[in-house]
Amino acid sequence: VVATTVQAAAGRAFVLAGAGSNSTEHAIEAARTCEAAGADGCLVVTPYYNRPSQAGLERHYDAVATATGLPIMLYSVPGRCGIEIAAETCARLAERHANVVALKEAGGSVERVTRIRRACGPDFPIHSGDDALTLPFLAAGAVGVTSVVSNVAPEGMVALVDAWRRG
Repeated sequence: VVATTVQAAAGRAFVLAGAGSNSTEHAIEAARTCEAAGADGCLVVTPYYNRPSQAGLERHYDAVATATGLPIMLYSVPGRCGIEIAAETCARLAERHANVVALKEAGGSVERVTRIRRACGPDFPIHSGDDALTLPFLAAGAVGVTSVVSNVAPEGMVALVDAWRRG
């Protein structure tokens, strides 16, 4: 699927391929497969079911980031995984790994975007991972959206983000 998407995109779009798993070994394998298929980056979800500690999250993401040269967007979705990536954990990962380049935040809290922004600094991209909260997330310091609805109706989401960027 990733190779076909890369071929269809033909350099016109950034291909961010899902490479997450609740198994660190499987997430590494998926990231390497995405890299070999020509993806431009990987979206790596917090391990689901396992509910690791923040130290466990760091070890998981350290291993994946070390195993691939692709840019990695961390994906914090506590409603589905049972744990969020703490703002401080995100900052440490970004500091240690040049390829940890962004965060998809789907925790449902605008205040959390502010905490992540403070911890990670102004140059670390935060994307809304919750379509309905995109506008308030942008107001709190997010720079875009990694959207679900855009897969079926991209025009509206693009118009929203473009309008925000125009002020």
